[in-house]
Amino acid sequence: MSRRRIDLVTAAGLLVLTGLTARLYALTVQRHGELRLRAERRSRKIDVYEPRRAPILGRTGRPFAIDRPVRVVTLDLPDLDPALSFVSPLAYTQRISRPEALARLRAVRAQLQAEIARDPDAASGRVVLCRYPREDFDRAKRITRRISHLHAELDAEGAALVCEASVLAQRDRVLERLSSLAAIPVEELQGRVEARVDEVHALEVRDERLLAWRETVVVLEGERADFAVAARLSERAFELQGVQVEARHLRRYPFGDTAVHLLGFLGQPSPAERRRDLAANLILDAYGDPLDLLAGSGAPLPPKLRLLREPYGRAGLERCYDARLRGHPGARVVVRDVRGTVRRVGQRHDQR
Repeated sequence: MSRRRIDLVTAAGLLVLTGLTARLYALTVQRHGELRLRAERRSRKIDVYEPRRAPILGRTGRPFAIDRPVRVVTLDLPDLDPALSFVSPLAYTQRISRPEALARLRAVRAQLQAEIARDPDAASGRVVLCRYPREDFDRAKRITRRISHLHAELDAEGAALVCEASVLAQRDRVLERLSSLAAIPVEELQGRVEARVDEVHALEVRDERLLAWRETVVVLEGERADFAVAARLSERAFELQGVQVEARHLRRYPFGDTAVHLLGFLGQPSPAERRRDLAANLILDAYGDPLDLLAGSGAPLPPKLRLLREPYGRAGLERCYDARLRGHPGARVVVRDVRGTVRRVGQRHDQR
């Protein structure tokens, strides 16, 4: 090897080393605070506690309306199926509607599941979701930067959207495990999930879709979600992404239809009420930045906060005294590891 060639190789090595050193300095010194904050926000999560509505008592103290605690098993769709975030990029690159993009995603998922059934190693590969014109590559690249697990790439055949097969297969894998642990037919679970996804994507307003994703899908409640089922699910929580065991309160009327015209009833918030509460930042589990809301000196939460699914009194005493009867939600900031285990509890506000 000539002296000139040795000098060129040495110079190239020094340039690479200099670049790596500069990058390391930028990450560990210049952007240390920013990256640390982002890491903390990913590991810190908000646990929200449903409030308990006050009872309605008769003159002798007998309850005419009371909240009963129940255990429910729910599915958080964005955590269960991260591939749902691929629908909008698919719609853009293919120039089709969201329902059409969703149908295409389902077709690719079905094809992948068939391949995994023949060869389990297919789950560790990559999947081409679609191909699109090369002139759209730069725009697709900017869009996919904001979406985890989705990549815009160029190859010999042109531009393509590519994702990891494990991400696309996660939903069905989790539902199969949940089916075996909770004795629910996997077809029933898939049907509930698909119905909810169709319902959300049918919403035309973007903000309403974002809000709808925050609502969980109930798959078990009451006696079917007994302690044994909850224990089995808690033990396997690290492989059940998006599956949650929650404690909720259901309104009960011990005397049935007696004085129902006087007691009234409860109902879910209307779209107009939700928009009003959102505009006033009164929904805790849809708050702009709940970590900032809960962090700090431990001051009590704003008194009018409520939850997304918390009902309003719609008639009778339930409506007249709604402000006095409804409880106050609680929340805590927890730090979880990759298996979902709580390692540390930060700020806490008990419900009441």
